[in-house]
Amino acid sequence: MESWSNSSVSSTPLTRQSSDFSLHIEDDASPVLERAIQNVDLILSNQTKALSYVTGQYRTSPWAVAQMKTSLRVLNNALKVGGKVVVSGMGKSYKIASKTVATLNSLRMHSALLHPSEALHGDLGMIREDHNDAVVIISASGNSPELLQMLEYVPLSVPIVLLTCSKASVLAKHPKVVSLLLAEVPTSLSETSMYRLSAPTIPTTVCLTLLDAVAVALSELHIHDYSVRKAVFSVHHPGGAIGINHQLEKLQNKPGDTAGDAAHARGDAASIQPAPE
Repeated sequence: MESWSNSSVSSTPLTRQSSDFSLHIEDDASPVLERAIQNVDLILSNQTKALSYVTGQYRTSPWAVAQMKTSLRVLNNALKVGGKVVVSGMGKSYKIASKTVATLNSLRMHSALLHPSEALHGDLGMIREDHNDAVVIISASGNSPELLQMLEYVPLSVPIVLLTCSKASVLAKHPKVVSLLLAEVPTSLSETSMYRLSAPTIPTTVCLTLLDAVAVALSELHIHDYSVRKAVFSVHHPGGAIGINHQLEKLQNKPGDTAGDAAHARGDAASIQPAPE
C-alpha cells in the first residue's frame, strides 16, 4: 500500500466514494475483527481502571475531598439564593457540559450552558453576578485557551469551579478559580500510551462520571427531603420511559384504593404506551 501524508489526506475530496484507508471485511470470522474485539476489551478495561483510580482519590486524598466539599458548598449556596449554575467547556468538554446542564435542570437545579467562544460575543450576559450565579468550567488539560480568555471577563464576585484532570495546569492555578473537581488519571492510562492517538476517551469518561456524581450529591443537598426530591424529578419527566414509570407508580399508589381500584389501575397502566423520545 502506498504511503500517504497529512497533505494528501487534507486534500482528499469529501465525497461518498470508497475509502483507500480501510479494508473490506468478508465475514465475521475475519482476524481483523478479532483484533478489533481485543481493542474494545482493552479500552473498556482501561476505562474501568481510570474510574477506579478517580474513586480512590476521593477515598484517600484529603486534599481532593476538601476541594469537592468546597465545590459542593459553592454550588449549593448559589442555588439556595436563587442563582444558577452556568457550565462551560470547549470541544468534547462542551458536550459534557451540555449533558451536565440537562441533568442539573432535570433535578430542579437551574443550570445554563455557555460556549466559551459565544461568551465573548454577547453570551457572557448569561452569567449574572446580581443573581448569585456560579460557574463550572470543564477542561481535561486545564489549559484551554478559550476558557482562559473567557475568565478574563467573568466578574470577580462569581465563584468558579474547575473540573480538570490536572491540578498543575494553568486554569487550576487561576486566581478566579475557587475550587477544583479533580479527575486525575495516571499517564499510563492516557490515550497516547494506550493506542497512540490523543482522541479523548479516558478524560471524557472520568469527567462525565464525576459530574454525574456531583449532580446527584448536589441534588440531595439542594432538596434534602427524598420524597420532595422524587416528586420534583417526576414532574420534570412526564415523557419517555421515566415518565411512564412515574405514572404507573401514581396509579398503583393512589390512597384509599380498594382491590378493585388496584386492579383497574393495573389495567390503566397496561394501556400506557411510552412516549416517543
